[in-house]
Amino acid sequence: MLKKIIGGLVVTVFVLCVPGIQLAQEAKPILDDAAPPIPLRLLHEFRDETDELLGVGQFVKLEGATVTIRDANNVVSTLKMRDLCQEDKRWVNRQVSKQKKNERLAEDAAQVWLAVDKDKPRSVVKGCNKLKSFGRAAIQQSAKVRTLFSIEDKSAKRAALSAYAHICQLDFQNLKILVNAVTTNRFGEHDVVMDRPGPFLEGIASMDYLGLVYLSHVAFTCDLKAESGWLETDSEPVKLKFLNGPEHSLRLAAVEAIGELKGEEAATVLLDLAAVVEAPVNGKRDDAMLSAWLKAFGTVGVNNGEVLAILDRHEKDFPKITAKALEQIREK
Repeated sequence: MLKKIIGGLVVTVFVLCVPGIQLAQEAKPILDDAAPPIPLRLLHEFRDETDELLGVGQFVKLEGATVTIRDANNVVSTLKMRDLCQEDKRWVNRQVSKQKKNERLAEDAAQVWLAVDKDKPRSVVKGCNKLKSFGRAAIQQSAKVRTLFSIEDKSAKRAALSAYAHICQLDFQNLKILVNAVTTNRFGEHDVVMDRPGPFLEGIASMDYLGLVYLSHVAFTCDLKAESGWLETDSEPVKLKFLNGPEHSLRLAAVEAIGELKGEEAATVLLDLAAVVEAPVNGKRDDAMLSAWLKAFGTVGVNNGEVLAILDRHEKDFPKITAKALEQIREK
């Protein structure tokens, strides 16, 4: 297990030593076109009847008797269905069933878009919220939703930005499209998100490990914009001067969004925020931030000494929150 830097975000990278199979290479900076490695928790191990490992990756498709998978470094390869053990054959068939279900949902999502009247903000908000509920099954509508970024109504623009994050294809280019929108503020995207950062950052969280890179940027810098790139490798979280205001709202929303994720990558970011979250602001304890932070440890679900020590030292002041977080961690 190694720690790598992705644009300043320390990410835990697992390397499985299997002859001929390399799960993760050194991550490249976020401004490069290459995406960070796919976390091991999102990959499936494919084995034969003798339990020999044949490959590790995400399921892409089943075509005839050929299974296409994508490994941690986004490299595509194929396996023969006949070579898989019975358990993995059943797993593949379940993935095919999910894809077919998504195809049916895609048709429903297309009908939702047809009902959207772009001249009526309430219709746009309603349609975007419906599309968001379809998740990636509505991927074919993402390019159309992107055209709504330029709409004047703030509520409609906010709904479009959030919906796009929820339904777009999970790739690095789409993350950069969203970050570029709030950074350039060409159509007022930055201003709209600053009014209510929660829905946008929640959408970013739906992009999982890709979104985490940007969420860490927001949590550390208290800034939506990435004008000069992302975090430097030696970055420290900025200290807040006030218990309210836009910077506080941004960090709070980012912490809550990180809490929607799972795994050690998210826990690492939360741990790196300890110094600023636990520090008093103008001599006062930041109860709102502490509450969101402690809740996030529970939903992220990583059980290690550092996390347990944090929950232990805040048990007296936040007994219900820490108890719930511990319960969630133990369930996982």
